[in-house]
Amino acid sequence: MVDEIIRRYAWVLNYFYNHKSATLKQLNEAWMRSALSLDMKESFHRETWYSCFKEIANIFGVEIECTHKGHRWAITNPSAIKSMEIQNWILSTLSFKMLMLECMSLNERILLEEFPSENHRTGPIVEAMKNQCKLQLIYKKYDTSEEKTHLIAPYFICSYRHRFYLVGKNENGRMKVFSFDRIVTLDITSEKFHFPKGYSAKKHFMWSYGIMQPTEDMKPCTIIIRAKGDARYYLADVPLHHSQRLMKVKEDYADFSLTLYPTNDFIGDILQQQTRLEIMSPAWLREKMKEITERMAATYK
Repeated sequence: MVDEIIRRYAWVLNYFYNHKSATLKQLNEAWMRSALSLDMKESFHRETWYSCFKEIANIFGVEIECTHKGHRWAITNPSAIKSMEIQNWILSTLSFKMLMLECMSLNERILLEEFPSENHRTGPIVEAMKNQCKLQLIYKKYDTSEEKTHLIAPYFICSYRHRFYLVGKNENGRMKVFSFDRIVTLDITSEKFHFPKGYSAKKHFMWSYGIMQPTEDMKPCTIIIRAKGDARYYLADVPLHHSQRLMKVKEDYADFSLTLYPTNDFIGDILQQQTRLEIMSPAWLREKMKEITERMAATYK
């Protein structure tokens, strides 16, 4: 029942995003045509829509009000969505799901990547975060058969490349990253921790490229990347990092600067582009890329 209601809210928000405003009659007619209405033979009463708008405001902070212009209803504070990242992500995800439901007849022509839900991990972790309780977990890495026990203060939940991660501080005061799918067991303890006021996942990952944590001696550095051929257009449309800036444009390449921790996930993605991307500076990183490519070449001799 809860899932059905949330889907209705998502459908309403998606409808108003696309149509800007509508009368309740138009809203009812669109609802009756939608896949979510199933076999309903009657549209919703006015009071049902009023209640729906009220709950959307309570849950998502998005206000849908009557504009008094032909009794039309519209979102009156669209900026609220931009100011709340989680709500925006939820709405985008649910709206996309609504679109997919509308396209069920095309299911054999739409291919999507799988995204593991990991719901059995999310609930306890969120509960521990809210109550500021430490977690005791048993974790098994891919490269070992050994299972290790960790006592973690859960700071953040992050998603990266279709996987969920727990980021928290261990008993030695170091930040650690745990993939949900490698957690063997998970228990909420009675031991409390203090989450720093004003700290956020965005601040923590400000200079990170992916999910990997920098080593203790690693500092963010400014990197110049040369994008060649069509890669220069792709990089301009899909930046590698929020710090990316265009520096120079030539006929067959463009140079971009970005400031981040040069962790292995970043290096791996640059190598993945083969000759389309080239590290120009700093010199030590360029030399490191050279050494890696030489070892790669030796593998195929």
